[in-house]
Amino acid sequence: MRVVRLLGIGIGILLAGAATTRGQAQDDASATFAQKCAMCHGKAGAGDGPAAVALTPKPPNFADPKVQAAVTDEALAAAITNGKGSMPAYKEQLTPQAIKAMVAYLRTLAPSDTKR
Repeated sequence: MRVVRLLGIGIGILLAGAATTRGQAQDDASATFAQKCAMCHGKAGAGDGPAAVALTPKPPNFADPKVQAAVTDEALAAAITNGKGSMPAYKEQLTPQAIKAMVAYLRTLAPSDTKR
């Protein structure tokens, strides 16, 4: 009985740690977005950042459910990693884990019923 109770406590601690790690990754991605992406993509990801005026094509509106539905997580990760159009590549600045967290963060910018 004691072993089962200890095992249950251990699993609970691991799950709590995983939730904290996911939450931390989300916070980190949000801060990275504000620092590296918002200038073009806008604070809310609507593609309306101050630098977007000079860009052709314009950055996508990640707050638009249709835009979210039209792009896969893999395509988002590839664009972040390798760049796309006037967007620079971030493979040297962001780890694969940070890129994955950024994709997850981008998915939070549109209403939840449209996320993949």
